[in-house]
Amino acid sequence: MTKTILLFNYWILIISVGLFLLSLYWFVEIFYMPLSYLNQLRIKHEEISTDNFQIFQEINLGFSRNLKKANKTLNFHNQLYTVTDIENRIFTYSKESRFIWIGGIPRSGTTLMRVLLDTHPQVRCGPETHILIDLLTELNKLLANKTTKLRLAGAGIKESILNNVFSSAILELIISYAPPAEILCTKDPILMSFSILLNKLFPNSKFILMVRDGRAVVHSLISSMLN
Repeated sequence: MTKTILLFNYWILIISVGLFLLSLYWFVEIFYMPLSYLNQLRIKHEEISTDNFQIFQEINLGFSRNLKKANKTLNFHNQLYTVTDIENRIFTYSKESRFIWIGGIPRSGTTLMRVLLDTHPQVRCGPETHILIDLLTELNKLLANKTTKLRLAGAGIKESILNNVFSSAILELIISYAPPAEILCTKDPILMSFSILLNKLFPNSKFILMVRDGRAVVHSLISSMLN
């Protein structure tokens, strides 16, 4: 009887040790091997990232060299726009042209000033574009956001390039949406909020700030809302 009990305990011990070794093997397979595999992937990723960074540096260096060569032949500051009116008169515009910007508080008389200037044969104002403020706001956001400026600088896009892109878009917008004239004028009550930016984009600009009695402005706003 004693031998049977000892033999039974012996087999129980062997089975327990076997289950322990099997559990240890499963633990290594489930936890350690994936960690080792992930570590290998991390090392490979770092190697690939380093290689990509070196390749990026080489590409960026070559791009900068090509850009310097291109700058010798491209001059965005002197980009000209030529328009012919119905009488076959030719008008040429650039960022150095004279522009008039009318702004002020809403209901302060900006529309009246625009109509008065439109009567002059050498000036053309036209109605509000309803998109110019959006363009200026977007440019302001890009220039004010430090993170965006760093990302753009990393791509080789400087502030001067942004100014050229947006000034070209604004210039084409002003030229295209109404008949040509010697002096182009644009009216929007909120334009004065961007006067410094506009003066940077178009250095020969003239600004008209409309000022009206605040009581008359409020009365006009209330009347327009009631109507």
